[in-house]
Amino acid sequence: MKKWSLPTLGTGKASVFFGMGCLLVLLAVSLFTIRLADAASLRARSLQLGDRLTELKTSIALLTATIEAERFYGSTSREAFEEQASVYVLPERLDTARVIKLFSSLTRMVSVSEAQCTVSRLTFDDREHGNGTAFVPAHLTLSCNAAQTARILSILGYTGNMIVADALGSHASEFLLMVQEKAPVSLSDAYTLLHTDIATYAASPEDSEGRLLGGFSVQDALDLKTFLLTSGLADARTVLAGPAEELKAARLWPLPLLSIDSMTFNGMQADISLKFLIQPEDE
Repeated sequence: MKKWSLPTLGTGKASVFFGMGCLLVLLAVSLFTIRLADAASLRARSLQLGDRLTELKTSIALLTATIEAERFYGSTSREAFEEQASVYVLPERLDTARVIKLFSSLTRMVSVSEAQCTVSRLTFDDREHGNGTAFVPAHLTLSCNAAQTARILSILGYTGNMIVADALGSHASEFLLMVQEKAPVSLSDAYTLLHTDIATYAASPEDSEGRLLGGFSVQDALDLKTFLLTSGLADARTVLAGPAEELKAARLWPLPLLSIDSMTFNGMQADISLKFLIQPEDE
C-alpha cells in the first residue's frame, strides 16, 4: 500500500508562513484593542449623554417652572397691571383732577412747619400729537425751597414705574440670570419679587425679598441683595419708602407717565414745563 505523507516546507516557506501568522495575530490584537477602545469611548459617550440628558431634564423642568410662573403672572397680575396702566399711567384722557390732587399731596409731604411747599399754579393746554404719541402740555409753578423741589422731582422720577422690574430696568434680566446660576429652583420666587408692586416693596423690602433670599446661602443672598441695591432698588427704597404708600392709599399711585421739558428755579420758586403722555387716538 502506498503511503501518503504531508509535504514538508522549506525553511524559507516556513518563515514566510510564520511571519504571516504573527502578522495576523498582531492584526487581530490591534482590531480587538480598537474595539475595546471603541467600546470604552462609546461607554464614555453614553455616560456623557446620560449626564447631558439629566441636565436637559433639569433645564426643561426649570423652563417649565419659569413658563408656569410667567403664565401665572400673565393671567393674574399682568392683567391688573395693564388695567392700572390704561387708567392711571397712560390713560386715554388725562385726569386733570387727579394730577392736581397728586401735586397737592406731594407738596404736603415735603412741607415742614418752618418751610411750607405749595403749588402756586398748575395749568393744562390742549392735547397735542407728534411722532406717533399724544400728550397734554402743562405748566407747574412750585413755591418751595431747593431741597423740597428736588424731593418732588426725585419722586416724579418713578413716573410710569409700577413693579420692581420697572425700577431695575435692563438689570432685571441680569438678576434672573444670577438666580438661575446660583439656585435655579428659586426662579419662580425671583419672578414673584420682580412683579411685586414697587410701592409695596419700598415700604417693606425685607418682607418682599425674604422668601427669595431665604433659599440661598448667606454669601449668595448677600451677592443678590447687593446687586439689587446697586441696580436701582436702593434709590427706590430711599425715595419711595414713605411717599409711595401714602400715594397708594390716596389712589394716586401709580404715577402718570410724564416728562419734564424745562425747569427754572429762582429763590423759592420753580417753574416747570411738563408733558403728560396719553394714548393716541385711533386714526
